[in-house]
Amino acid sequence: MCTGLLDATTTNSVSIFPNPSEGLVTITSSYSESTIELYDGQGKMVYREIITGNESTLNLAGLAKGMYTFKLTHESEVQRGKVVIK
Repeated sequence: MCTGLLDATTTNSVSIFPNPSEGLVTITSSYSESTIELYDGQGKMVYREIITGNESTLNLAGLAKGMYTFKLTHESEVQRGKVVIK
């Protein structure tokens, strides 16, 4: 279960930290290539990036403070969780 209130959010093979964050977050996964999308509280996609490799740093500093839902997709597998920008 992901609450977004811990230092890191881990769902199966995906980890996002620090969480909450001031804008820079690191995402690690067991996937060599995936797509991450972030959605705001109204369900609007506000960020999308194709990630290559098992670790990537995302700059989310341009997003408004608040809680976002992330969706990480690899082939037909989808991981979801929360990330907080403070």
